[in-house]
Amino acid sequence: MVLACFGIFAIIGPMTLAVLPLNGLIAAVMYTHSRCAYKAQGLRVRHARLGFLAFFLIYQLVISPASVGGYTQEQLHLRKRW
Repeated sequence: MVLACFGIFAIIGPMTLAVLPLNGLIAAVMYTHSRCAYKAQGLRVRHARLGFLAFFLIYQLVISPASVGGYTQEQLHLRKRW
């Protein structure tokens, strides 16, 4: 993604970068809901900036291939393992 910021799209395309704001919105919504759930249980949310940054950058890399694999299994009518 650093190369893409400098205009070198050899690995990451512009559409991948367009997903980052949506990923940020999803992360913010999940954080807000988690904070409310923690508060209801009398717990507190720790502020781990490095953890949040890692989640923000890596989450899409993990979820996308898993989603494509699930879609492929569904289209090929394969047995799914949970």
